Amino acid sequence: MALVVGTYEKWLTNGIDGDWIDIVSPAQLFSERYSEIKVPKSRISGRHIVKVLRHSTPIINFIILERSPSDREVYFGWVSGVTGVPVFKSSDEITIRTFEKYFKSLERHRLWGDPTSVDYTNRKLGGQITRSDLVDKLGNWVTLSIRDGKVHTFGFFKIELSDGRINPEDSGYLEIFGEVFTEELRFQSEINHGKQHIAHYTNKVFIEYGNEPKIRIGFCFYEFSNSSRRAGLQAEHIDGFFIDERDTVRNDILGFKVGKDFDFEDTTSRKKLAQKTLKVLLDQRRLSQTVFDDAIEKIKSSSL
Repeated sequence: MALVVGTYEKWLTNGIDGDWIDIVSPAQLFSERYSEIKVPKSRISGRHIVKVLRHSTPIINFIILERSPSDREVYFGWVSGVTGVPVFKSSDEITIRTFEKYFKSLERHRLWGDPTSVDYTNRKLGGQITRSDLVDKLGNWVTLSIRDGKVHTFGFFKIELSDGRINPEDSGYLEIFGEVFTEELRFQSEINHGKQHIAHYTNKVFIEYGNEPKIRIGFCFYEFSNSSRRAGLQAEHIDGFFIDERDTVRNDILGFKVGKDFDFEDTTSRKKLAQKTLKVLLDQRRLSQTVFDDAIEKIKSSSL
């Protein structure tokens, strides 16, 4: 892994204004490959762009190096997690074009949005996890987002596995649907994510979202973990962030799983749950008293 990380770091700081484009599985997106790369922003000359596949099916690994249109080569053949597998190198143009077509074919199986440009100055994607740590993500969730030091929105949503009734090809994929409300708990937007938006691996979920088909306006990372139960909320909770690429402002996300009987349609239930969530986060010192007081005041002053 050190050799792989070193290769990225050397390329990113080589003084050449170019693109390194990866197509990776959800598992690789959250692997040590990216979490261990450490490059000061001031030294970065190239762009590292990641496109995430909708699945983790094993594929043949390859890399095409292009120094100029007449100076290209392809390396291929290694298998992730397997040692002693030979790697082949070719400068044959027909072979290179074949792998270019393979690359374009893989692109068609990525999440529907734009590529993700990796910013190594502010991110946390990596980390190993054991099966006993896996979080049950299915069920009802409440989250809040914090922007510029204040609560910005509340989210009430459900995570399910598609049963394939609408489209049999979607069976078994995660679906996320619900609603987003302002800090005063006024309706803002719907949440509706299917397999074309979501990649997930162990306790990490990557979501692309947009307002038109195949036009991404932002992306979101969720990391799920377990804690002790508090005030009627479940042990499972979420930490993460989302970025709306129209304004590039980071919004931090905190939230909890809630009971299966929670009524998403009931205004009073939403209000009580939002207040309860704020109190638990304050008790856990994940919210400051100032942020808590400001958010509670806005909820109480709402005419809803």
